[in-house]
Amino acid sequence: MSFTLALAATSEAGNWSVTNIAVTESFDGDSGLSKTRVETNATNDARFTIDVPDGGSRNQGTILLISGRWMASRGLTLETGEEIDIMDVATLNSQLAIALLQAAFPEGPPPSGTNRHVSLSEKSNPITVSTTSATGKYEAPWTVDGSVSSAKGVVSYQLTFTFTAEKQKIVAHLTGDVSNPDPPLNIPNSTALDGWVIHRLGPYEERTPTGTKLDYGARRSDESMTVGELRKRK
Repeated sequence: MSFTLALAATSEAGNWSVTNIAVTESFDGDSGLSKTRVETNATNDARFTIDVPDGGSRNQGTILLISGRWMASRGLTLETGEEIDIMDVATLNSQLAIALLQAAFPEGPPPSGTNRHVSLSEKSNPITVSTTSATGKYEAPWTVDGSVSSAKGVVSYQLTFTFTAEKQKIVAHLTGDVSNPDPPLNIPNSTALDGWVIHRLGPYEERTPTGTKLDYGARRSDESMTVGELRKRK
């Protein structure tokens, strides 16, 4: 079982299938600002560039996802038992941004050189985002307002997303860009991972006072190897 990215949204009219998604997210009433960029390719590799709040400081660094089964991190503080949480957050935020763009422009990205206003109110359809290890659901009604521009294959967005959670109104601000770089992300097999922290991703059993729990997460590997050597491992 590999880590699920699913950074695409489709409709009968068009699609938002992209491989490079940047999201800066903030909330009214919260001074924290999360910045992530997720780059993917067809072989289930990905690169996550992370800059998120961590108490009074910032947690900044990079994660490489190799074949959906291995995770190599550098520069980040990863709490034991929560190693994939940052990757989950980056993926879920990217999926949310794509879902909002697809809802506003179901025909697909606007033509290059255009700037479009966004004002949408949804009364019945929720937004669901998920990875192998995390899920999120934004119940209707919700609204999204802002603007979207397109230039040279890059779609930039500034969106205000308003929804209700636990009977409280929440206002989220998402800005960033999405694109399909050519060529797409390439992580060469020769890439040495000295200085990176490597984890194997997958299901595991955890014994608790109430019994055995099946979960999905990361288990650290203390071996140092190249990306190609990781790909060959089961």
